[in-house]
Amino acid sequence: MGFGVKLVSVPEAYAQLISHIRSSHPPQRSPRKLAACLPTNVPVVVEAGAIWDEGEMHGISLSGARIERTRVPMSVGSQVRITFELEDRGFEVVCRVAHGTDSGGYAVEFEAIDSRLRACVEKVSRAMNRLPDGG
Repeated sequence: MGFGVKLVSVPEAYAQLISHIRSSHPPQRSPRKLAACLPTNVPVVVEAGAIWDEGEMHGISLSGARIERTRVPMSVGSQVRITFELEDRGFEVVCRVAHGTDSGGYAVEFEAIDSRLRACVEKVSRAMNRLPDGG
């Protein structure tokens, strides 16, 4: 059995060190786009090996998600694990960084999507489709 640790805040010196290390491989845009994303604003923890960061998931689809407001850039092709809650359920998903975003974040593609997450995304999508335009 494993365990997890949540840092309350990332020390500035650590964030700067990781940013400097990652700057030699900045995120790049890929011509491939993710499926249509549902708008979200969900806190997310991003892990890549020993690197840990927090951000916000600003969109999710059955193929991936858009991660914003992180302090540590991730290189295209990097494998990351994202942890988040959606509809009061916790999820941990292994992803690959697909491309950077214009706002400094990045899009990830899910390596696999479990049936619980698939059902949750489909439920939210159905609910959003029932909303009137603009509402």
